[in-house]
Amino acid sequence: NTHIDRFIHLVGTHLKEQHSFQFYADKLCITSNYLNEMVTSTMGFSAKQYIQNKILDNIIKIKRAKYIKPLMQYPELVINGVSYINPMIDTRIYEEEFWKKFFINDKNAQMHGDLTIENIVCCKRESGDDEYYLIDPNAGCGYESPYLDYAKLLQSLHGGYELLQNVMEVEINLNQINYIYINSDKYGKLLELFTEYIRNKFGVQGLASIYVHELVHWLRLMPYKIIKDEKNAVIYFARMIIIWQEIRVFCEEENEKISYF
Repeated sequence: NTHIDRFIHLVGTHLKEQHSFQFYADKLCITSNYLNEMVTSTMGFSAKQYIQNKILDNIIKIKRAKYIKPLMQYPELVINGVSYINPMIDTRIYEEEFWKKFFINDKNAQMHGDLTIENIVCCKRESGDDEYYLIDPNAGCGYESPYLDYAKLLQSLHGGYELLQNVMEVEINLNQINYIYINSDKYGKLLELFTEYIRNKFGVQGLASIYVHELVHWLRLMPYKIIKDEKNAVIYFARMIIIWQEIRVFCEEENEKISYF
């Protein structure tokens, strides 16, 4: 089927930026319903499931990366002298239901789509009032939830994405990963205020979902880091492992309200 072949090619090309069925249907000059019917009848699952599977496939790509693959034999990884459970050996992460339960109560609303620290411009008017602008939106995501925007900010404040870009070297020895990483006190203070705001606005369930959306952002980032520099990608992999354990600890501490792990 020519349409199916083109659809698979388009998803492989545009998945990072485009998760909307309508985008692919428009590219194929057909309706989104017809696209869904074709994929379902040909592949045995819906277009939505196909795109979700492509995201889950990132986990497979990560595990097969040159410098990460040897780490998969260890149930624990030691990152800068601290032991962390290796979540990549947990078979549950390959099940759609494992992820779905985190997002079942997500809010739906118009979203920015790429709400990074760099895309928030703050300024002061002549009157002395503070203003801010959100720039460079990436609308059209198939999953329209503001939780993804909050998670993108967490990727900076919690994950320290911008700070990781300053790390130039990483040492890997058996199950040990070492690199020099400098935290930001300002990011730390902003993180405290930000997580308190999220908890007050959306509750523990909402905060848990946003944390996991942050993790998904890291999972989606990893294949591109691997392509760019396989060895340095281990830095981002290590940070993702730390975040994964912090989310696990958070869920365990809130076990009366959430029991995802």
